[in-house]
Amino acid sequence: MSALRAASFQLTSLFEYSWNKQTQQILTMSRMLQPAMSTIDPPPARVFAQRVLELKEQGVDGKAAISAADEEYKAERKAKRAAYARLKEIARLQGKEPPARPYPKSKRETLAEERWHSRKPRIFEIVRRLKDEMTADTNERFNRGY
Repeated sequence: MSALRAASFQLTSLFEYSWNKQTQQILTMSRMLQPAMSTIDPPPARVFAQRVLELKEQGVDGKAAISAADEEYKAERKAKRAAYARLKEIARLQGKEPPARPYPKSKRETLAEERWHSRKPRIFEIVRRLKDEMTADTNERFNRGY
């Protein structure tokens, strides 16, 4: 019996080892992906739509859910603006630089993200080719009389 128990213990420990090894690999992968996923704030439109769907699941009418979510969003944004104004005031009193805006303009964010793409030499080459094609096109139309 003891040999059977020893064999079953070895199998069990081997299974647990392989299970733990797989679990460790999965946890390691999830930890590697987690910082990238946790640093992304969802866009306000997605948060708004999620809130509307939550209200609809609770049985609220569609238009009422949209208006309620809109009011909640406006109240949250107003509170953030007031808090930011207070932080700016405190920073001025202390002689420090004010903190970053809580709601930066999306256009500026997009431009900042895409700015490094526009500095690549390959992009300059593509833009130059497109300009050459456009000038050739307009010259051709002009010469044809259109």
